[in-house]
Amino acid sequence: MNLFAPILSQLRDRLDAAATGGSQQEVGKLLLDLYAPVSDRFVRTERDGYGLANQLGLMVQENGSQDAFVEWVVLLHGMKTQDVLTTPLQKAIEQADKVVFETVRRQIRLDALTFADGEAAALNYFMLHPETVDYARQLVQLIARHTEPERLLYALDGQAQQAAKHNGLTKLLIALVSAGQRGLASPSLLKWIESAVKYRLHYLTLMVNSTESQSEFRQSASGPFEQEALATNEPMWTRGDLNEVVLLYQVATLLSDSYYRQLADRIGLDTIMHREVAQTVIRHAEFRQGAAGIAHTYDYLFRLTGYMAYRNGWHYWLTRTIDLLRTDLASNYYAHREWHLLNGIVGVYLMLHATVTHTRQVWSDIILL
Repeated sequence: MNLFAPILSQLRDRLDAAATGGSQQEVGKLLLDLYAPVSDRFVRTERDGYGLANQLGLMVQENGSQDAFVEWVVLLHGMKTQDVLTTPLQKAIEQADKVVFETVRRQIRLDALTFADGEAAALNYFMLHPETVDYARQLVQLIARHTEPERLLYALDGQAQQAAKHNGLTKLLIALVSAGQRGLASPSLLKWIESAVKYRLHYLTLMVNSTESQSEFRQSASGPFEQEALATNEPMWTRGDLNEVVLLYQVATLLSDSYYRQLADRIGLDTIMHREVAQTVIRHAEFRQGAAGIAHTYDYLFRLTGYMAYRNGWHYWLTRTIDLLRTDLASNYYAHREWHLLNGIVGVYLMLHATVTHTRQVWSDIILL
């Protein structure tokens, strides 16, 4: 994997050239310092810690972008996991945790399913740290109280449903299943989670022959059985088959149900054959809707199942990421968003860095468990 070193150096150079200041660049630099440091120590100083103490919570609260919200949650996770906490940083993060919790609680009460990506990220983050587990438990209870299971699929018009799926609906279900696995749900809440997942799967039409449609699942539905399946044509972990495959594997474990495991195997292994642009709609390297995210997901599925087919899928999409990245850089595709985690260079860099250093992508625990 040393052959990736030149492309990593090129990405660093491109990021340095895009240094324009602002909060997005600061977040991006912090993410690189935490998850892919150029040295063995966190390069921020105690003085920087006091500066962050004054802005962490404020920036989480003021930035209305869901992607920016997720990036800040990933940043908070890194502060805790990478052993860099100073007293002012710890106090800043405690305040930021409260802001994250209040932001998500407000969205849940608004029944804002289009913020599901942010809800899932916050729930994953809170579950992973002992001092915030109670926040996670409260969020699970709120979601169950304010969202009917069937609304998670068809109680929206088609356009709103597509937006909800695009913005993390399945990831939210994955996070809820994880909460059940971690013992954060009462028996009644476990039944709610199972009911929600069954609604989800019941109305996700399974194609009989994958050659007829590259996606196994319907993308939208206004009501039960009211529409024909609309294929997404995308394997993406964000809104395509791979995201649903992760959900199926997680549900199979939670419910000890081999049916869901067999379904996950069938669909997941079938996606590996879909590689052409006409089948995948993958034209760029970015993490959210590009090759890097798919490579990462196949690596996750390999670690989850041990299937070499997923390992082969990872290797193909890793190589494809490099090829597409060269084209992206040549065309200046990431102009003005170089420092973004999911839609810019930072997420691709972190994925490649983890590959070269043979380390697990700890940061991705927040967006995909």
